[in-house]
Amino acid sequence: MKKLFFEDLRGFQGHAGSKDLSWSLNANLWGMIIETVRYMRESLGHSKYSVWTVNPRYTSQTCHVCGERGFRVNEKTSKVKKNGGEFFYCIKCDVHHHADINAARNIIYVQSKSSDVPGRIS
Repeated sequence: MKKLFFEDLRGFQGHAGSKDLSWSLNANLWGMIIETVRYMRESLGHSKYSVWTVNPRYTSQTCHVCGERGFRVNEKTSKVKKNGGEFFYCIKCDVHHHADINAARNIIYVQSKSSDVPGRIS
């Protein structure tokens, strides 16, 4: 595996009580996880630029085939919008994809349009 991609979850707000405390703990933990993975990959001989973070915004809500925004649904055959649903429905293509697999494919596509800053993808 040449590159690892992580969703940049530093802005994620958990449900652990205080928003400030939750954000602080999450941001620190997230940074530690990424740095640990980078360190482990470097110790195995991989480039320090083999771990990338990607902005996850809309990756599970954008069709990886046509690029149109669709919506999440609960069942593979459903066309009823459901926030947090397991599947993604593309209105333009009239197809369903598993939301996580759809997001992963979008992240792989986004990586080909990387930024000038090593280790970060726009």
